[in-house]
Amino acid sequence: SSSNAVALAVPGQPDLAASSDLGVSATDNITYFATPLISVSGVATGATVTVTAAKSGSDSVTCSFVAASSVGECTLGTLALGQWSITAIQASGGSTTVASSAVVITIEAAPVLHLTFTTRSA
Repeated sequence: SSSNAVALAVPGQPDLAASSDLGVSATDNITYFATPLISVSGVATGATVTVTAAKSGSDSVTCSFVAASSVGECTLGTLALGQWSITAIQASGGSTTVASSAVVITIEAAPVLHLTFTTRSA
């Protein structure tokens, strides 16, 4: 019997999308956005990619997508404050890769905006 299974490469390290990276810089992986958009490169077109966020003492949170090209993204469910380790796997044709290398993102409390109102007498 012959197999048509294609060897899948391990996906690239996930990345917190710049649109969700709301820290001091757009590349510091610190955000107060509790449902961050995660980008994954190095995926096979047609593969199902699952992104997992893991944090000690918390349930893991996942999202997944079917890759339409070599890069795809999905939005994780609500993450509690703290540091989360984000990995990705991809599956296609009955085979599943091991997890990618992890990126650590930090979810911080949203900054408090202080507004000052001045009143003018007529």
